[in-house]
Amino acid sequence: MNVTDMFQKTAPRDIFHAVPLAAKNVIKGGLFGALSLVMSPVGFYNHCGPLCLVPGAIIGVLGSFFFAAKGVFISLIQLLEGMKNTPGAFLNRRRGRVWVEGNEWKDYFLEEDLASLANFFDGAGAALPYYQLLGVPPSATTKEIKKAFRQKAKESHPDKSKDNGEHFRVLMEAYETLSEETSRLIYDEANGATEEGGFDFALFFNVLLDSERVKNYVGKFWIASLIETFTIPNNKENLFEKFGNRQRKREIEVGMYLKDKVDSFLKDGVDEFIRNSRLEAAEITNSAFGNKFLKIIGTALKLQAKEFLGSQSLLGLSSNGVWLKKKLNVGKNRFVIAGKTFKTVGALSKTVRKLQESRHDEDDNNQMQNLQLLEEAAPNFSELIWSMITNDVTVTIHQACSKLFSDATASMKQRLKRAEAIVILSDEFLRTAAIKVDNKVKRDEVKVFKNRAEVAFFKAANKEW
Repeated sequence: MNVTDMFQKTAPRDIFHAVPLAAKNVIKGGLFGALSLVMSPVGFYNHCGPLCLVPGAIIGVLGSFFFAAKGVFISLIQLLEGMKNTPGAFLNRRRGRVWVEGNEWKDYFLEEDLASLANFFDGAGAALPYYQLLGVPPSATTKEIKKAFRQKAKESHPDKSKDNGEHFRVLMEAYETLSEETSRLIYDEANGATEEGGFDFALFFNVLLDSERVKNYVGKFWIASLIETFTIPNNKENLFEKFGNRQRKREIEVGMYLKDKVDSFLKDGVDEFIRNSRLEAAEITNSAFGNKFLKIIGTALKLQAKEFLGSQSLLGLSSNGVWLKKKLNVGKNRFVIAGKTFKTVGALSKTVRKLQESRHDEDDNNQMQNLQLLEEAAPNFSELIWSMITNDVTVTIHQACSKLFSDATASMKQRLKRAEAIVILSDEFLRTAAIKVDNKVKRDEVKVFKNRAEVAFFKAANKEW
């Protein structure tokens, strides 16, 4: 492997992107240098004995300086390039464009992004992309498919849409496939057959967390997708690529839902939108963990919307503070996950050890002690799951909102209205969560979590909602 391949040479979009890239390369240079300093003398000594120890040490010192200097040199180049790219990045952000791989700014189209996943099937029983593009269920009749296509075609025809026609092309492909009986059957068999039997991990976490009322905001949880990706038989697709496509599809679906949501703000007005948002928030609180979800979703929505609105203000400087707050919030979530993981592993290890010590004792008192040990481990597991879900939903909503606000099918004025609507929605979610926490008797969440886990396991094993 080439030495320079060890360093991250990604072109930075601006100085704020360049600083973390540069820091990573400096750290890598130091680590590789330290490794050279230690391993070179050891390698020479093992090869030809004590006589080679001094030459090995000299080469190790030279190697350490080389790696450290290489890391600093690449970092300086990235910082300079980041400074050079910053004015262009500012102008492109003001135009609502996005930075993509290949080191260029381009217009982003939400529905076109969904269309690009039309041939991707995640193998876990999700709605098929062709049906999803047309907005019909897999059980739709040919007549319903034709009607849906006509409506979608009016909206996305190249003569009326701002995209490059790719979405319309895939839409036409979907219609031609599903409107003909033989091609539809082949498509369903190749892409849509959900395997019978097996454990439904998505259903397990949906029931465990009682997330049915917020499914449009959270999609399929990351942990469920991760497990399914590495346990469900794969069809010629790289596992990591498949997992990435699942997450990307999830973000697009949440973005599409938010788009439909805020469109009512533009159509019905502020008062009606606020009323509907309050009703939805009140409905969510009826679920077992509604307050938690309202707080997580509301916080994530507000930060992303505020950042976008700030980026479009004078000079866009006000978005930097929100961006930093968002990054600190995500960093805090990940730090909590690390702490909870360490705590949970320690508690489980202790529990397993005690259970092993008493496994030969069958008396009733010992059985009661074993159940008590398991009960003691439950809070740690509950806290770990919630810390992971918090981070997962937060990051997903950030990405979904970013796609929503970057969607070039809408004018910049419309995108700003979308962001304003998201702020209103988030305010209602956070306000409702705070009121409910103040007025409701606090429930034993660990007990609720444990009871739901038993039900979730049974339903997921039998695929029953």
